[in-house]
Amino acid sequence: MKMKPNQKILLQKLNSYATEHHNLCWCIPWDEAQFLHFLITITKPKFILEIGTSIGFSTIWLASAAAEYGGEVKTIEINKARAEQAEQNIKKAELTNVTLLKGDAKTILRDMKAVFDFILLDAGKEHYLEQLHMLEKNGCIKKGTIVCADNAALIAGKKNQKLKEYLEYVRNSEKYTSSYLPFENGLEVSVKA
Repeated sequence: MKMKPNQKILLQKLNSYATEHHNLCWCIPWDEAQFLHFLITITKPKFILEIGTSIGFSTIWLASAAAEYGGEVKTIEINKARAEQAEQNIKKAELTNVTLLKGDAKTILRDMKAVFDFILLDAGKEHYLEQLHMLEKNGCIKKGTIVCADNAALIAGKKNQKLKEYLEYVRNSEKYTSSYLPFENGLEVSVKA
């Protein structure tokens, strides 16, 4: 895993902070973050979109991998306090290939026309299918675009209907090749056919 020492130290601190303050911020598990970093490193997507920045933990993983070959990350965060924390953390990581978009993803995606090679859905899983459809409608997804959805585990006793609809779509619509990876919260990795 190629990463600057200061970025590794910062990520360890953010991981500890997220574990201790889970009610204030939500970050993907460490092993899932490492996997996404690896996936970015081997696929080298030029344009990356992340929906759900939180405090910038996953953003730093994505952007540090992309910085190695000139890739760029756009990331969306609705919560002002978390967006401010993310901005500070991205600055501390010395990453200049990140654009943080503050606001509701639904509003931002409505006008988005950029084409992405890699997308991480990591906001409310009840919005994944709606967000994916908006991106498809706007031409933001092309053949070969990788779409990763965090929190893809179906958990007994939880409201899973919207997540089930998303998983049904990426697995059975024939528009994607999709596979579930059993990280702590589950990760669905789909590639546009």
